[in-house]
Amino acid sequence: YIVQATAASRNANAASSSTYPTLVPVMVGSLGAHAEARYGALFAPYLDDPSNVFVISSDFCHWGSRFRYTPVPTGVADSKIYESIEVLDKRGMRLIE
Repeated sequence: YIVQATAASRNANAASSSTYPTLVPVMVGSLGAHAEARYGALFAPYLDDPSNVFVISSDFCHWGSRFRYTPVPTGVADSKIYESIEVLDKRGMRLIE
């Protein structure tokens, strides 16, 4: 899917693709060795292409005490932690878009 979205984005923004590389955000969870190898093979040609920039992360906000980042967004003070993280992630995604 990401590869297809990248190609579609490049075609839709042909004028700007010569100025800016294609940004490909990838969010991953815990993967086993087989899945790592499979995704590595899938992404390899695109990672090797300097017209692409990949941002690969386990999550967007790295929320929690181990990251020294525990803000509670305005309006969600009584929410569960995962709801606060969702709000922060969506804010970050809107900024990326």
